[in-house]
Amino acid sequence: LSCHGGEATESELDISERDKLLKGGNSGAAIVRGKPDESLLLRLIRHVDEPKMPMDADKLSEELIADIAR
Repeated sequence: LSCHGGEATESELDISERDKLLKGGNSGAAIVRGKPDESLLLRLIRHVDEPKMPMDADKLSEELIADIAR
């Protein structure tokens, strides 16, 4: 949330609340309900697309990514 939550909303993306996550930011919706493989958020945290997220930390664990996908 340090980059995409509350007052800190880079690319106009705020992931601090469900409705804001569904709305997305400058690149459109961050998630596609029922279609995790089409969700931008998951593509970025899986390191499929650039920029890889999180930018200033290691890739999330596969277990955590799977939890987010569910």
